Amino acid sequence: MDSFQSQFPDDWAELQNPNSEVADEWYARIRRMDDTAALQTEMDSLGLQYSQLVAASITERYAFSPAHRRPTSYLTSTFLHADWWHVIGNMWFLWLAGFVLEDAWGRPLYLLIYLAAGAMACQFDAWANPVSIVHSVGASGAIAGLMGAFLVRFPKIKIQMIPRVATAHRPLPA
Repeated sequence: MDSFQSQFPDDWAELQNPNSEVADEWYARIRRMDDTAALQTEMDSLGLQYSQLVAASITERYAFSPAHRRPTSYLTSTFLHADWWHVIGNMWFLWLAGFVLEDAWGRPLYLLIYLAAGAMACQFDAWANPVSIVHSVGASGAIAGLMGAFLVRFPKIKIQMIPRVATAHRPLPA
């Protein structure tokens, strides 16, 4: 508490002000509690509820976290995504380079390289940010590895990001 008080003196003063603006019903109820034991019990209960919710979340169970590495998360994190735009972006880049590599290598080798690239992306994240508790999700690392493999395997092929729409040519008016 002392560190918060010294680091944020304005916020501390606002919290100590009995006439400060009440944020919500819970905050108002907590401010009226004079019994510190009851207040601590309330806080312990909330902390326990939060811990249970976090432990049950999909992100906590399957995403990759450099500070809390689990062997399965190297695999499962590549199949989680933050939102639909994340999925769509990854699938677009996978479509651009993936089908050519799958045809050239076959499905087993393609899958092996995809999964290895995803695991290596997680490991690079762990090396770069070893104590980070931020979760990593998505296939971006695996797809980046496939795109790198594509550049090595097919260095002269150009990828068209947006397909052209065929149009009929009409003669210009005279």
